[in-house]
Amino acid sequence: MASTGSNPIRQFNRILERLNSYESGDISLRVLIADLEVLIETLASVQEKMSQELREYWAVLEEVYSVCVDNQAQEMDKTLESQIHNAVTTMRRRVQELFEKALLEHGDDEPLD
Repeated sequence: MASTGSNPIRQFNRILERLNSYESGDISLRVLIADLEVLIETLASVQEKMSQELREYWAVLEEVYSVCVDNQAQEMDKTLESQIHNAVTTMRRRVQELFEKALLEHGDDEPLD
């Protein structure tokens, strides 16, 4: 991944893309968790406070996935599905807020791709 300098916009955009891919069924929960871990860790080099907040949502996904693996569950029950949905929805909302704030602060200083 390219360096983001002091501009977290690229990382927020990539996080949103991965959340979209999961929700559309293009990637599994396992892949989403792995991708988010890398993206959040990269964001930490720019914005530790924001990164820590997003790690909390990531941890919910990681915990639910671990429970499924430990139980060798073929399908998630409604409670686990609800926890995943809530974590993804909350993360999306918070990342969108942070993304919009970063756009206001940084404007078009750095291209998104």
